[in-house]
Amino acid sequence: MPETYWERRAEFTVIKHELLKRYLGKWLPICSSKFRLVIFIDGFAGRGKHGSGELGSSARAVKILRNHPLIKHFNRVLFFFVELNADNWKNLCTTIQELVPEADADGSQQDYLVLKWKNPETECHIVREDFCVFFDRILEQLEELQNQTGTIVPTLAFIDPYGFKGVKMESIQRFLRLRGAEAIITFMTQELVRWLNSKPHHKALSQFFGLEVDEIATTCDTISNDEEKDERLAELYYRQLCNVATYVLPFKMRKRTGRERYRVWFVTNHPAGFKAMKEVLWSVDPSGEFEYWQGKKEQKLLFCKDAPNLSPLRELIEHKLKCQCYRSGKLKQYVEEKTFFLVKHLTEVLRKLEDENLIKVTNRSRAKTYPDDALIEWLQT
Repeated sequence: MPETYWERRAEFTVIKHELLKRYLGKWLPICSSKFRLVIFIDGFAGRGKHGSGELGSSARAVKILRNHPLIKHFNRVLFFFVELNADNWKNLCTTIQELVPEADADGSQQDYLVLKWKNPETECHIVREDFCVFFDRILEQLEELQNQTGTIVPTLAFIDPYGFKGVKMESIQRFLRLRGAEAIITFMTQELVRWLNSKPHHKALSQFFGLEVDEIATTCDTISNDEEKDERLAELYYRQLCNVATYVLPFKMRKRTGRERYRVWFVTNHPAGFKAMKEVLWSVDPSGEFEYWQGKKEQKLLFCKDAPNLSPLRELIEHKLKCQCYRSGKLKQYVEEKTFFLVKHLTEVLRKLEDENLIKVTNRSRAKTYPDDALIEWLQT
């Protein structure tokens, strides 16, 4: 990581932090309805604060969760912040201590600081260690807890490496097999293409994808265009995540030239998490493209006003209705669990189809509404 990285938050870093902030704001209410313990892991935590004074991801997570009105519903909150660089680790410890001045500090272990505070009972473990080593160790503990007691612990991992080294697909897949586990994973798409043919990077690439290097290279063998290689490698990573995750949502961040710079993956096996993730992505890019362009002024801090393209959803709904009648509730469930769209988009599509006299809706009390019991029938044309 270049020294200049921590001078100020770069544009793409601002976007990643905004995505994290918005999802944390939805994740905690979901967890609070059933659980009393939550865990947040920041795998490449950095130094906690940029030279400009802006907080890094780990410090932001502490601030967001600590100030959330629902945080007191929990009996215990655990933070694990992992950073290998010694200077960054020291700065991170200082930043979190400044953020929570009432915390009791235990630095008895070398390169391991534990901060504790109350309301609720909170522990913040700041670890100087390679992320892969730490992650495998905590996975063993979480797996043992779940296997022996059946306890589900909602755990959100934010994995944001600089490049692709230090991240193993094998560990991510193990993590996602845990009930209650979710992840936000980022990587620099261009870095994968850049080092694809570099033998010194082959081990890291193999670990990152969880595949042999030859299998990774085959994906791009017949392609000369780097942008297309970006897309092929991203698709390969997507398939690896889908091997263990029911729901995988992508968000792209592009350079001014249009070439992809970063890709963010939201990964979960829980329908409520998937719905919350979709709401975050639609809130940051209402066009439905789920991407951010560097320097795009009309997208001021993600508040883009583009109208969504609902044509793909309309095609899906038309196809289903042409085969059989559906209760509105079943269509809503389908949209929420099987598509990237939201229920409000389904409502727009159904109203449009009704306006065009293509569907008939019965068992409702008000026009242009679609309660769960409403029956929707395709009219033969």
